[in-house]
Amino acid sequence: METKLGPEMMCHVFTMDEKLQRLRDKHARGQRLKVGVFGITGCAGCQLTILFAKEKFLDFLKMVDMMALPFIKERNDKGKFDIIILEGLVASKEDKRRAEELRARCDVLMCIGACAVHGCVPAMKNFMDNPEVERAVYAKVDYLNSLQATPVSKHVKVDIELPGCPPDENQIYAVLTDLVLGRPPRITHNPVCVECVKREVDCLLVQGKPCLGPITTGGCDAICTAAGHECMGCRGPTEDANLTAFVDLLIEKGFKRQDIEKRLHTYAGLLVDEEEKAQGLKSDAKGDG
Repeated sequence: METKLGPEMMCHVFTMDEKLQRLRDKHARGQRLKVGVFGITGCAGCQLTILFAKEKFLDFLKMVDMMALPFIKERNDKGKFDIIILEGLVASKEDKRRAEELRARCDVLMCIGACAVHGCVPAMKNFMDNPEVERAVYAKVDYLNSLQATPVSKHVKVDIELPGCPPDENQIYAVLTDLVLGRPPRITHNPVCVECVKREVDCLLVQGKPCLGPITTGGCDAICTAAGHECMGCRGPTEDANLTAFVDLLIEKGFKRQDIEKRLHTYAGLLVDEEEKAQGLKSDAKGDG
């Protein structure tokens, strides 16, 4: 007997192209998409990024029905959504349950921020003694139900990921506009250096600063480097990042391997660790290089 799949299984049945077609059809019929913003373990800064972009936010509200946004809505819809924007990482059993629930309630799940995409700073505990970390932070730990800190994609299917700490407001609204219109979202995979060149930013590596721009995914409009601050890698490494060569380059410039490792692991430690192992670069090196 054929089994019929309900709406909760849409995310597993439809491809992204098919989901975009569904969104495109609704837009063509004049239907406003139902959008919700939610958060799990995190600082909530990514949600604030959405709100603080006041003009973009107000323009976006004209295009959709914002059914859930806990910061400004007293009542948040508990039904089905076309798009859910999720901030935060999975660090507890409740986070995992919540991520699975939200995934089942939407066609398109868009994760924003370094926590949701890479695990960010909270994932640093994965490289430490977890019980010891918890005892150092909390007086009582028996109620935590904690898990290894992991990105949302480790637990559910994620359709779109926008990294950054915080993510760039222009990229967020450009992607959301694309989704509302049913267009493939515009997401760059170029390194930050490309954006530095566009903005005519003098290379900080040449100035002797340990900038991670050459191996970090762009999309931030080089906001840090344009202000004279070296890139800290909050958007995670590019798909073709050669970590081994880059670390060797920094060591040649006089930086200590241990300091480089700490910087690489601050925002995207889990992904960097995987890449280091794949490229034969030991992440537990303690020497000066």
